[in-house]
Amino acid sequence: MKRSSIIAVVLIGLGLVIVGVDTFYVKVFCGVEITINNQGTKEITNLVIAIRNASEKILKLGPGESTSFALQPTTETHITFTFSDSAGRVHESQGVYLDRHLAGNVRIEIKDDAGVAWAELIKTCLID
Repeated sequence: MKRSSIIAVVLIGLGLVIVGVDTFYVKVFCGVEITINNQGTKEITNLVIAIRNASEKILKLGPGESTSFALQPTTETHITFTFSDSAGRVHESQGVYLDRHLAGNVRIEIKDDAGVAWAELIKTCLID
């Protein structure tokens, strides 16, 4: 085997190892926990949290109730939140920007007037 062929094989192998380590690290240490809190006095329904590669649907959330789940973006995306109020009106709000190298918490609070407040604590999950 020629020396240039050996070098090419070694470089390709090294590249594959680096991609594999990065993918493993992102899957283990990155991701965002989303908490939705209904601060209103009425039930809200058909809640959908969506990012480019995933979504989570909650059928209903009563007054004072909250729910949490994790999302792990695989690309650049914004969080979009959609829900129906007690009168059946659909509301949509777009929130925080995410990418696959970010981790942290996002809190979404819904008020009686269908107002949506976003709070986030997001940081990079890469090794500094």
